[in-house]
Amino acid sequence: MSRERARGSTNLGAITFAALPGIIALTVLAALLFGLTQARGGQDRAGAAAWAQAELDYLHAQGYSGLATGTRTLTQASGRTTYGQISEPTLPPGFDHAVISVRALPGVAEKQAIVTLYQAPSVIYATVSVYVGRPVPPGRGM
Repeated sequence: MSRERARGSTNLGAITFAALPGIIALTVLAALLFGLTQARGGQDRAGAAAWAQAELDYLHAQGYSGLATGTRTLTQASGRTTYGQISEPTLPPGFDHAVISVRALPGVAEKQAIVTLYQAPSVIYATVSVYVGRPVPPGRGM
């Protein structure tokens, strides 16, 4: 009986010894996959932030008088405009569309431009805005 018991414990030791590298490998692969997913998310956030800032700069460059009120949609293939020789920034890869809304603010000589970036048809990824006012001539400022 002791010989069979010894053989059983040897088999158990061999199975444990063989399974341990597999468990370690699965843990390392899971951590690697998690890290790659986080890196991709960071890349998406950086692309969205850079595009949103470029879009706000494009709208701000048009100034108060050049910025038409209303709402329009940009997609990967359509909706882009030009201002003089400046083309509107292209949406970053991986994003479905963006909605640009410009509205006049009551009681003040400013407009608000709101840019909403969508990752899927109905999933908002980011919303940013900028206020654009009439230029004040020198000597007439605050």
